[in-house]
Amino acid sequence: MCAGPGGKAALLAGLAREAGTWLLAGEAQEHRARLVAEALAAYPDGHQVITADGTRPAWGRSFARVMVDVPCSGLGALRRRPDSRWRRDPSAVTALGDLQRALLRTAIASTVPGGVVAYVTCSPHRAETTDIVDAVLADTAG
Repeated sequence: MCAGPGGKAALLAGLAREAGTWLLAGEAQEHRARLVAEALAAYPDGHQVITADGTRPAWGRSFARVMVDVPCSGLGALRRRPDSRWRRDPSAVTALGDLQRALLRTAIASTVPGGVVAYVTCSPHRAETTDIVDAVLADTAG
């Protein structure tokens, strides 16, 4: 989920191919889904790219492994783009929380019992990482 622009999807497609399985890559924005398809062009088969809102899954099945690379504040990219710190607002950290939680809930719901969910974000901020995971796990445990 949230596969654009496709770098991680390409790596996962290669790993899936080696394991004898396949990859479904979902991206909410059509132009980013095209970037994913381009990144996967080196693998002629064994994958499918779809345009789908990860909060309302269109795949209708469960998977052994699900990775959701959530949109985040971008704080993890400050080292590569130090000038961006002047464009960051502290509210950006919490503004994406509802979306991040919804995407993680969908990832969990799309995983078979005993499967693995990877929650990925470039942000090092607790509000976008462990706090999100803890909140969703607390909701799903009850």
